[in-house]
Amino acid sequence: ELNTWGYYIYRGENPDFATTTRITASMIIGKGENGGDYVYVDSDVVLGQTYYYWLVEIQGGTVATPHGPLRVTVGGDTGSQRLFLPLVEQ
Repeated sequence: ELNTWGYYIYRGENPDFATTTRITASMIIGKGENGGDYVYVDSDVVLGQTYYYWLVEIQGGTVATPHGPLRVTVGGDTGSQRLFLPLVEQ
């Protein structure tokens, strides 16, 4: 996470990033050169609905690099899903 200030998470109902909505109210602050574990719970989902997620990395305060999309269909008895985003490396 060298030079990474933090991350935003975006979600859409189709794989077009231009139609997404940012679902993190504020930036998820990066944990520095050693990286770290991050958790975000998206509780505003509908059972059976398919969503597309992007992780947008902010570097140097101005460079936004989107990573994704990751396609997820919400399922299960509780509607609760865990989403493990891939490691972002430069």
